[in-house]
Amino acid sequence: MNALDPVLPMTFGLVALIYVGMAAYVSRSADDQASNSISILLMLTGAFVAGAALYYAATDLALFRIGRVLTLFAASFLPVAFYSLYRAYVGDRPSALLLGALSIIPAVTTGLALTNPWHGLVWEINVVDGAVGFSPVRQHAWFRLVSLPFSYTLFGYSLLALAGRLSMIARAHRSRVVILLVCAVLPFLVNVSNTLLDIGPYDFPFTATTLVGLLPVYWWATFRLSGAAYKPVAYKTLFDHVQDAILVLDDDQLIVGLNRRGEQLLEANEADLIGKPIHEVSVDIASEIRRAHGSYLLSTIRFDDRAYLDVSCGQLTGPNGESHGTVVVCRDITERRKTQQALKDSEQLIRSLVENSSNGMLRFARHGSKFRCVFANRAAADLLATGDRDLIGSVLDEYPVLDPEALLDRFGGSRSRRETFSPLELEVHERSADRWLKLVAESIGDDFSVMLVDITQNKATESRMQAEAFQDPLTGLLNRRGFEESAPLKFAESGQAAVVYLDLDQFKDVNDNFGHQAGDALLKAFGHRLAFCLRPEDVVCRLGGDEFSIMLPGISEENARTVAARIVSSAEEPYLIQGERIFCSASVGIALKPRHGDDFRQLIRLADEAMYETKARKRDEAANDGGAFGEATITG
Repeated sequence: MNALDPVLPMTFGLVALIYVGMAAYVSRSADDQASNSISILLMLTGAFVAGAALYYAATDLALFRIGRVLTLFAASFLPVAFYSLYRAYVGDRPSALLLGALSIIPAVTTGLALTNPWHGLVWEINVVDGAVGFSPVRQHAWFRLVSLPFSYTLFGYSLLALAGRLSMIARAHRSRVVILLVCAVLPFLVNVSNTLLDIGPYDFPFTATTLVGLLPVYWWATFRLSGAAYKPVAYKTLFDHVQDAILVLDDDQLIVGLNRRGEQLLEANEADLIGKPIHEVSVDIASEIRRAHGSYLLSTIRFDDRAYLDVSCGQLTGPNGESHGTVVVCRDITERRKTQQALKDSEQLIRSLVENSSNGMLRFARHGSKFRCVFANRAAADLLATGDRDLIGSVLDEYPVLDPEALLDRFGGSRSRRETFSPLELEVHERSADRWLKLVAESIGDDFSVMLVDITQNKATESRMQAEAFQDPLTGLLNRRGFEESAPLKFAESGQAAVVYLDLDQFKDVNDNFGHQAGDALLKAFGHRLAFCLRPEDVVCRLGGDEFSIMLPGISEENARTVAARIVSSAEEPYLIQGERIFCSASVGIALKPRHGDDFRQLIRLADEAMYETKARKRDEAANDGGAFGEATITG
């Protein structure tokens, strides 16, 4: 042993520095509780070895005392640090209050070691051949009755508990935990053998020597197995972090465990529920377990009128098939149920809107080379007048009114040609009356939809508004705009035609003597007389005031004179208005195509000028008129 005296202190000192360095490395590299506990363990191990370096074979009493205090401090707190590491690895971190309570005895031990020169309760010093020695610790009451039982019990419990709960630690971390157990068990057994069983000299640092021998293992675990990155995941942690509520029952249906979500679901702590029959906690869940009869079952239940749960029950079996109870997993699907119900309500609403819509809606899908109807609402059948025939399954070509050629050209090819389909207006001829439909189509994946909108009323309104825009509201004849829209077309199509311009001679006197109402009645009556004097193809209008114009297509000069004479004769007949017989003659001017030109507007102007010339002449002069550009009817 004496040959080792000069070597061991230096070796202990070097190894202590390495342990402290590893502790610092682990501390800087990780911040979770398990890694911090490892860092503390390495730090305390370094302190323990450093203490041995100071007191072993020491000749200086001060160094000896420092070494012994350092050793006892590290030895006292190592069980507490190991216990904290064990709890971290199984996912059940101890509270600060518990760690504080466990640190009371180590703190007292350290205090007694610091003050030992005053009372000698921890060790007795003896000097042999210049070397400072000490008495065995088991000779002193504090160690024998308090410190050693506490330290060995806590350390031993932590070792056994961690070994027994290896199965609760994720497989990826088990090898590291096994290395940790080996590195902890060997020094512990050596210390127990030397201190309690008197194996070897009590004053030789067997435990520190063991820690020196284990340095390569600690080094390898720290740097090669990434000991600094130890972040153990215990199955209990996983169990608590699962978002579903999990309940574990024994064969008697008593609760033996549940996770945090289970506590939230049942609104109680695990400690209060352990050992209770499941039927006392939830009748609904107990009922589902009875239905399962030991086999797997998945069902949905209403839980306490506040949530919907998907409940799955399965039997827990051992390696030999023996029953270990039942596991119940409850997934809260309340929000999903609400979403599904809202979606169902929306679908029902949309279905109702589609079925009861006044617009026809159809969907066509490709079947081979044809497109067949796969959906149609009631309005579509009504608008297409299919009678009792079902639209579903029918081919697009069966409905010419839908313009199948245009739809197939747009939707029958590749997707690249499926640009927006311009709406079409279609006229449907029915027995009772014609109907106008607007067709709107768009692609839906490989299919396309068609919407039919009944625009018959819109068309009627449009026609009525157009007619009103072109019609004189008083006489019912065309107004100037209507005349200029329709007359030129017929004029251009006719090889010969006549344009007649006329007004009422005494109209101003009628307005002055009988009032404007009488004048309006006169104009209305004269308009009716004009209609009886003309053919259906003739175009007559009231230009404004008492002026009228007529375009007579396909008529000769002689026939034009005859029509003009008929109009004048009709105008001279008395009007019975407001009980009065009123007389009002007409002056007429005529221009002929092609005699006076082919320009419609020019002929209107010529007929207007002829009318004013006629109005200016007397009857006998007008009868003999042979004007170069106009023909005059006989005026009254």
